[in-house]
Amino acid sequence: MSETIRQAKVLWARFSGANAGTHASSISYYTFLSLVPLLIICLSLVSMTSVSQAECVEFFCAMVPEALQGLVRMLVDQAYTQSSVAFSLSTATLLWSASKGVKAIRVGLNAVYAKQEERTGWQVIIISMIGAIVLVVLLAAVIYLVFSGTVLRALAQSVPDIQAENIVVSHLNTVATLGLGILSLTACYAFLPAGRRRFLDQLPGAVCAAAAWVALSFGFRIYVDKFCNFAVLYGSIATVALLLFWMYLLFYILLICGFINRILAERKERQRSSRRAGR
Repeated sequence: MSETIRQAKVLWARFSGANAGTHASSISYYTFLSLVPLLIICLSLVSMTSVSQAECVEFFCAMVPEALQGLVRMLVDQAYTQSSVAFSLSTATLLWSASKGVKAIRVGLNAVYAKQEERTGWQVIIISMIGAIVLVVLLAAVIYLVFSGTVLRALAQSVPDIQAENIVVSHLNTVATLGLGILSLTACYAFLPAGRRRFLDQLPGAVCAAAAWVALSFGFRIYVDKFCNFAVLYGSIATVALLLFWMYLLFYILLICGFINRILAERKERQRSSRRAGR
């Protein structure tokens, strides 16, 4: 037991050396600034389909605690209003703005993976913009699949006797969001930090992060509704303060799970070295 505690202390000391709290704060700030550009690009794509603004609001509200749903409705409404004009006139500017949050995530992950950035400035910008594009496309695709009825029609054709409407609709949003989260997180861990990593090797941290995010959102909703009144503390900016605090916790978890992937990779490398030494 004492050896386990000692190892846990060593791991925590290594993680603390990455200054995860500082990086999580930075990521939260830049991601907050990137929300509207991301939504504008995403909803510009969605608006080309049959999905309505109300359905987009429903999708995004399912991803956040109840206390933040009013802000989500306002952001989606603003993005929908601006999407047709802004997307056609300044797509590159929007992508550059949206990539700021992705760039901050890359810096934080470099710290927890203990990697020095060797890519050029232009490469970093391009990677950050590609990350923003991938996130937008995935979000748009999931919104379309959830609300266009494509999945339900395919299910009904494959299994004619199943009552797809009753069984799937209530859970499809949750399943799609979790699938999107795990895929996005795995890609984030695999490609954003400096160095090379196998995609599937990043899956453990991605699954842990997605599960922790779901648990955090559930617990955070109870905490805000039952025990803490942010409006009393922050007044008119309570919603913004709440969103930033929630995002800080999410991104701190993101960095912790990235560190878990790093530890697992180091353990695998030690096992390979031991096997090679034993031959």
